[in-house]
Amino acid sequence: MTRPWEKYKVGPTSSGALGSDSCRPLEQLYHVAHLKTAVRILEDGKIKQSLIYDKSKLNKDRILVCWLSPNFWANGSRYGNISFEFEFAPLVKHKNYYWVESINYTPDACRILITEKDYDGILERYDPTDGKGPWFFDKASNTHYWNGKYCLEFMFEQDMSLRHAIEIDFVKHHGRYCNLGFDDCKDRLDSDQKINARFISYILSNNTQLKKGLLTKENRYGIAPSNSLSDALENIVGLLYDRGKFKMIRGNLKEGDASAKTIVRSALYHRYLGDKDSFRQLAALFENIDEFTKVLKELVIEKFEIVQKNLRFLND
Repeated sequence: MTRPWEKYKVGPTSSGALGSDSCRPLEQLYHVAHLKTAVRILEDGKIKQSLIYDKSKLNKDRILVCWLSPNFWANGSRYGNISFEFEFAPLVKHKNYYWVESINYTPDACRILITEKDYDGILERYDPTDGKGPWFFDKASNTHYWNGKYCLEFMFEQDMSLRHAIEIDFVKHHGRYCNLGFDDCKDRLDSDQKINARFISYILSNNTQLKKGLLTKENRYGIAPSNSLSDALENIVGLLYDRGKFKMIRGNLKEGDASAKTIVRSALYHRYLGDKDSFRQLAALFENIDEFTKVLKELVIEKFEIVQKNLRFLND
């Protein structure tokens, strides 16, 4: 009997074939979100399960799922700019796997339910070890693979805690498509870089707690900002420049003043909201850009425990 997933079978796992579109190592999964959704995920500390609203066969079963995928789209994601990343193997260990469906998108979307519940009699069990579908687990090498010619989507019947995340990264939004409906997507009005800067501005503007390492990396000096975090900080400070020259700021606040951090946090919150004018007006309360930047660095060091030597942007 031919199973519905066999047409999506992973390609050869020989050394010469590895890395091909049909046989890619399956190491990480991603959940990509728009700005406001990503902020809500931070506030909740998890990606919450939700009902299935598209044309899936499960959309009438009231099953709540969390969507993750290994897909990375060269032309940009239709789900937003902010990517929460997880290691694959621990998420699927000791779970039940069920084939849900393939959806006729471009390319086809293959969906597999990962759950602790028993859906025998409702859904067909999927065995990743037989090598006949889009996800293959090679027991001999303890390695997972997937067929990258198709869109592989895992539907986890659980909330996904950020304690299990390994990184937060930023991706490009698709230029024409959006799961919100392109005309309804406000994020498309800003560049990818600006959306990323707004996300980091939110994190720095309040007491949001993050697992260590999600936006940092290690080097010989200690903890350093990830490339994504560095880029966002560059964009934040860059708003205080005008055509490559200093935009003169003529307040009297300095780094050590009692209200300095409060003012910077308020400025960052307005940056998150997309209110550039208020961001600049609050920054203008400082004596100059250097004083504002010094306080911003203090907030970054406090939030992410970054070694000061590793924190370099713009006017250093």
